[in-house]
Amino acid sequence: MRVVGVDLGGTHIRAVLADAGGNFLARHEVRTLAQEGLDAVLDRIVLTVQAVCAGTPNVAAIGIGAPGPIDSTDGVVSTPPNLPGWVDVPLGRIVEERVGVPTVLANDANLAALGEFTYGAGRNVRHLVYITVSTGVGGGAIIDGELVEGYRGAAGEVGHTIVELDGPVCSCGKRGHLEALVSGTAIGRQARAAVAAGRQSVIPALAEGNPNGVTARIATQAAFQGDELALELFERAGSTLGRSVVNVIHILNPEMVAIGGGVSTAGEFLLGPMREVVMEELMPVFKEDLQLVVASLGRDVGLYGAVALAVRNAVQRRAVG
Repeated sequence: MRVVGVDLGGTHIRAVLADAGGNFLARHEVRTLAQEGLDAVLDRIVLTVQAVCAGTPNVAAIGIGAPGPIDSTDGVVSTPPNLPGWVDVPLGRIVEERVGVPTVLANDANLAALGEFTYGAGRNVRHLVYITVSTGVGGGAIIDGELVEGYRGAAGEVGHTIVELDGPVCSCGKRGHLEALVSGTAIGRQARAAVAAGRQSVIPALAEGNPNGVTARIATQAAFQGDELALELFERAGSTLGRSVVNVIHILNPEMVAIGGGVSTAGEFLLGPMREVVMEELMPVFKEDLQLVVASLGRDVGLYGAVALAVRNAVQRRAVG
């Protein structure tokens, strides 16, 4: 079986040709250039899919991960924040008609969970929560082997759980959300504020004296050098993340929580404080056999999820056909 997985982002469109085992056989990537408008982006998606399909007959299915609320039943993208002009776009139908291959669609964060569950750290569990800590914070859940999408395809938005009532304003405009406190964007902002206030740190030197160059990536480098400020930033972020993880575990009772995204490269600087809070605050029954891990699929997790979605769709159609 051959399928195509597509990861539609605000910056890049990436596609892979893969087999059912999740082995990538070909890949193609282009810039999204969302400012050029809906039709131009749709053309690039189709061309990217055709590029990885070239010379491969009988592709069984295409899976697409897209941002924003998704109606996965009808394959409609609602109002993704990083794709201006996209309002109720029937992306699944458009790609299926133009490429001639059955196409299915899901929220990109949910598909990241499905990818980690199918091909990554969660291969040996049935109940998984995946949380990505990157520019923003997102997540998804697999319960008894099935992706939890919710009524409007928006389930798993752990980044918009409230953890600090009077906290900073989130990207969504509300206050005190997890994303506003532990995302890469938030950690970079906190580091810049501390340096501007005169806090001694190696962070300015690592950023080559450019205040705008102080990012979570720079803070991670500083943490590995033992920088006190950086270590405090990740201690606070990990503890805050831990409180949200406790809430998620108490609601869903997963076997595994996998943390991915660029900020997860801080490793135990982030996960250590998170794990400490989780194990201290959880009710005992939820601790049994619980695994708290770093996700294993890295930047390609969304592509793996799109492949897994396509494989599931192809298998289901064969079963009823």
